[in-house]
Amino acid sequence: TGPRGGGDWYDALPLPDAALGLAVGSVTGSGPGAVAAMGRLRASLRAYAVMEGEDPVAVLSDLELLLRLTEPARSATALFAYCEPALRRITVAGAGHCPPLVLGERRTEYVETTVSAPLGMLACWEAPSVEFQVGAGETVLLYTDGLLHRTGDPADR
Repeated sequence: TGPRGGGDWYDALPLPDAALGLAVGSVTGSGPGAVAAMGRLRASLRAYAVMEGEDPVAVLSDLELLLRLTEPARSATALFAYCEPALRRITVAGAGHCPPLVLGERRTEYVETTVSAPLGMLACWEAPSVEFQVGAGETVLLYTDGLLHRTGDPADR
């Protein structure tokens, strides 16, 4: 994120019924304003996930409304995953964010999420969720575009 700070975030939180919520996102801009907006979105996402985590679309819809009301000139990408470890099942919804990557001995592939606009870009954000299974020994990678845009500059590390 560099010396001025940026708006990328991630989070993992326990949810009811032994589920796990995973989130990753990126707010536009840099500096104190982006950091503050990121903090508000990340904290709010935690609350929305506890209330309606089994429905990732509802979580992101709530986050989109918050962004439009509190930061009307800003947009953000986000991805929320509702994970059921006992069933090895993940339900994910994304808003203009990089798709999850599944890595394993038998496959390395992106999860096909729907193409949707970032939060704050449309008057009414909407996208379907996608459900997928994770095999034994597989890893699911959630990341921001910051990983893709790394320059190798020591300040980026």
